[in-house]
Amino acid sequence: MSAQTNSPPGFIVVWEFQPRTEKCHEFEDAYGSEGLWAQLFRRAEGYVRTELWLDPKTPDRYFTLDFWGSRAGFENFKEKYPAEYKAIDAKCESLMTEEKFLGFCETPEQVRTLLLEHGAQINALPRQIVVRAATVADVGAMLLLEQAATTAAHWPEKTYQDIFDPSAPVRLALVAHRDSGTLVGFIVAQLAGNDCEVENIVVTPSDRRRGIGHRLLRALLDAARAKKAARMFLEVRGSNVAARSFYERAGFAIFGQRSSYYRNPDEDALLYRIEL
Repeated sequence: MSAQTNSPPGFIVVWEFQPRTEKCHEFEDAYGSEGLWAQLFRRAEGYVRTELWLDPKTPDRYFTLDFWGSRAGFENFKEKYPAEYKAIDAKCESLMTEEKFLGFCETPEQVRTLLLEHGAQINALPRQIVVRAATVADVGAMLLLEQAATTAAHWPEKTYQDIFDPSAPVRLALVAHRDSGTLVGFIVAQLAGNDCEVENIVVTPSDRRRGIGHRLLRALLDAARAKKAARMFLEVRGSNVAARSFYERAGFAIFGQRSSYYRNPDEDALLYRIEL
């Protein structure tokens, strides 16, 4: 993501989409906060972020909100990248049954009014998500998030406390929280020489598919590079297709396998690596 401004974005572009049912996951990947469109927008001066919303009342009805610092920034983007815009538009055309431009807004209140006018059952705007280094004060909230996540590695509280113990193995820990302070996710990795191993990543179920996991992972990659790590590793259950896709989109590649690594049920682990 580009750096957030101190003042709220002054220009918001709102679209409505109806992707094909069998293409919803591909649509979310392309149109989410770390998708193809966001990656292109990020090349332009003045882009802030993209949010992807799902209307809970109507299956497969989505809205995208592209936040810009000003209308001038958005117009400059269109003038500078017309060919790239058309290329992504053509690539994504097969994902849709319908797409509709809803309008331009200058404030969150205008967005809310616009969506209500189009029958969207969304009562409030999602709060901005902030990613930062974890502190010892976050341990209680991290433990609660982990205990509620069935796919997470489950650790005793002391292991989380040890993250901040200078005498313990060096770890990197980052949290994602709303601007209200409520934690919605975290990631932890251990450093050993030039290697960094991802040990745990958790995002609250209600906040998944909003790019939070990608932001945590990308921030971790940046933090590991800053610590002069050369490689990052992790393991994933072979049957965990969603996790494998998540890491592969981030640039990780399979380099090995551990037989019968997981229990309940017994399963091999696929080993992933990315060069930093």
